[in-house]
Amino acid sequence: MTLRICILETDILRPQLIDQYQGYGRMFEQLFEKQSIPAQFDVFNVVEGSYPEDGQVYDAYLVTGSKADSFGSDPWIMQLREYL
Repeated sequence: MTLRICILETDILRPQLIDQYQGYGRMFEQLFEKQSIPAQFDVFNVVEGSYPEDGQVYDAYLVTGSKADSFGSDPWIMQLREYL
């Protein structure tokens, strides 16, 4: 059985790191790919307003770390809290 994992990116890499790491979601994909558990990943950058379509179901959700305060009032933070 392949796990379906949704990764919600809550930050954007600095430009000088993008070539090496692509993004926070990709970093987690590479980490999990080293494990023996088969998994499929979908990455959404919630800072940019990207979310799964209605009705998409996942076995797990991973929210990446961020420099932002999770109790902040930025619109994207409030939308993420509501989504979760």
